[in-house]
Amino acid sequence: MLLYHYTSLTRLGPISVHGLWKGDVVLGTERPGELLATANAVWLTTDTCFKEHGLSKEKREVRLTVDISNSDDRLTAWVPWARKNVNPVWFAGLVDSGGGDRKAETWFIYDGIIPAYWIKKAARVGTGRLITRWADGRIIGRPDGRTSKMLKDWSDFTASRPRLVA
Repeated sequence: MLLYHYTSLTRLGPISVHGLWKGDVVLGTERPGELLATANAVWLTTDTCFKEHGLSKEKREVRLTVDISNSDDRLTAWVPWARKNVNPVWFAGLVDSGGGDRKAETWFIYDGIIPAYWIKKAARVGTGRLITRWADGRIIGRPDGRTSKMLKDWSDFTASRPRLVA
């Protein structure tokens, strides 16, 4: 299944080394003034256009095309998941600020790490111009081309974090 992840140019280096592994999925709060609860998952969409999704300006610089198996149980449509896990007031606010029901139906979350090799294409938003040779980690990543030690072992990382409730 082809999905899209929108991000900034400055994130391509780390993504080329570590893949997509971090995202704030808002759960909401119970009472005003409480800290906002979030879950860590990667946001994705079936929509090739970033408009009306409520993305910050920096997240509208690059569109990554990601190929994920339909049978991967870590991939979840956001709306049914959110109806069970997100505060209803926050759910309505997120849908409204993100372009309404039509846009929300395009949203997915991925509860895990999306390896860089699943990313099939990186393109500048607006022009559609392909960004080539970014995925080797040397073009936009570290100048010496080495991978960083930010996450030493992917399996330890994924095994140590709780799964989102489906």
